Amino acid sequence: MNNISPSRSRLVAITFLSWMSMLGFDFLLHGGVLAYLYTRPSPFLLPPLSAFQLIPVGYASFLLLAILHIWLMHRLNLNGWRKGLVFGLEIDFLDLAVFPPCINIIRRVAGCFEVLKL
Repeated sequence: MNNISPSRSRLVAITFLSWMSMLGFDFLLHGGVLAYLYTRPSPFLLPPLSAFQLIPVGYASFLLLAILHIWLMHRLNLNGWRKGLVFGLEIDFLDLAVFPPCINIIRRVAGCFEVLKL
């Protein structure tokens, strides 16, 4: 296995690619799967114009998250897709550990109900 640290331009390219994958998943989720939620008035969603104005803030937060993940992987010398996959799973499990289990269950069940239109 090659333990040579990637160049700065490669890190920028990887960060850009990971950010684009986040945006693509966001488009798929909110433009496709959850689109029906935005077509009708809702007491818990922002009005369409306010939500549209906040989209750049959300995308900037995705970029910051991608930068921080790539920086952390670089500092921990995690090279290769296998180490990256394990790192991603560990970060996801860390998210599960930070919130109390009951909140995680509520978040997951609420997400299922939103998707199933229940």
